[in-house]
Amino acid sequence: MRLTAFTDISLRIVMRLAVAREEELLTTRAVSGMLAVPYTHAAKAVARLSELGVVEARRGRGGGLQLTAQGRAASVGALAGSIAAFAGALIAMEARIYAEAGAREGGTWRQWRVAERRAETADAVLLVLAPLDGEPVPPALPGQYVSVRVRMPDGVHQLRQYTLSGAGADGLRRITVKRDGEVSALLHDTVRPGDELTLSAPFGEVTLAAGRAPLVFVSAGIGCTPIVAMLEHLAASADDRAVLVLHADRSREGHALRADMERLAGDRSVFWYEEGEGPRTGRMDLTGVRIPEGAVVYMCGPLAFMREARAQLIEAGVAPRDIHYEVFGPDLWLAA
Repeated sequence: MRLTAFTDISLRIVMRLAVAREEELLTTRAVSGMLAVPYTHAAKAVARLSELGVVEARRGRGGGLQLTAQGRAASVGALAGSIAAFAGALIAMEARIYAEAGAREGGTWRQWRVAERRAETADAVLLVLAPLDGEPVPPALPGQYVSVRVRMPDGVHQLRQYTLSGAGADGLRRITVKRDGEVSALLHDTVRPGDELTLSAPFGEVTLAAGRAPLVFVSAGIGCTPIVAMLEHLAASADDRAVLVLHADRSREGHALRADMERLAGDRSVFWYEEGEGPRTGRMDLTGVRIPEGAVVYMCGPLAFMREARAQLIEAGVAPRDIHYEVFGPDLWLAA
C-alpha cells in the first residue's frame, strides 16, 4: 500500500497521541515540531482527523489535542497490526477530498501567471491569476482558500494559505496578500504581472451554503477576503437573499477591498474604523445594529475579534449553530 503524505502524517499524529502522557500538552504546533513536519500540513491532517471523529480538542485546563474513544480504538487496532485498514480509510478520504477539489489524478498543484497586480492599501495587494496551461480550472466555492508554494531566498520552499477573494466563470483566481509574515512579504514586495506562482486546488469547508435565510457577513482586517468572494457569488448568481455586511478595520485607508465591499453591499454595510473619523469609530460594537431574525452568519478575522463578535451576535439573538467561521490562527485548536 502506497502511503500518501497526508496519510503518513495523519498516522504519525494518531500514534503520537496514543502514547502521550496525561500531563503532556500536545497542540497542533507542538505535534508538528515533534514529528518534524510543516505546521500547515499537520494542521490540515488534524482537521481531517477531527472530521473522521479520531481527534478532538482536550477540554479543561491547557487545551491541546487528544484521541476520541474511536481514535483510541483505531490506534490500538493499528498497533495490533491492522494499520493497513486504518491507512486505507485515510487514503480513501484523501482521494475523495482531491476529487471534490477537482484535482486531476490526485495532483493538487498547478502553475499560474500573475495577470494583474492592484494595490489595495499601503500593505495589501490584489493578485489576479490565470492558469499557465490554459486548461479548465477546478471550481472554487465562495469561502475556500488555496495554498501558494514559494521558494524563499534561502532555497527552502514554504506554503501560505490565502482565501480566494474571487474566482469567477472567467477561470481566474484572485487573492489578496497583506504584507505580514515571510511568504506574504516576499509576494507583496517582488511579484509582478507576468510572474509565475504555484497554487494548490481550492480547499476549505466554511463555504456559502444555499438557502433563503438572511445573511450577515462579519469580518476584520484582511478577513474580508472570503466575504468579498461570497458577495461576488451572490451578485453573479442573482441571489436576492437579504444581506448585512459588518466590517472592522484599523482605518479607512487601510481597509483592503473596501471599494468591492461598497460596490457589492452598498447601504447594506456598516464599517468601524479605529483611527480617523467616520460614522462608527473604535472596535466593532453591535449596539444599535439590527441583526435580521433567523440570520445565518459567516465570519472571518483574528481569533480574538471573532470570539468577541460571536458573543455579541449570540446576545443579539443569533443561534450559535448559525455562526460559521474558520480559524487561521497560530493553532487551530485554540478556538475550541
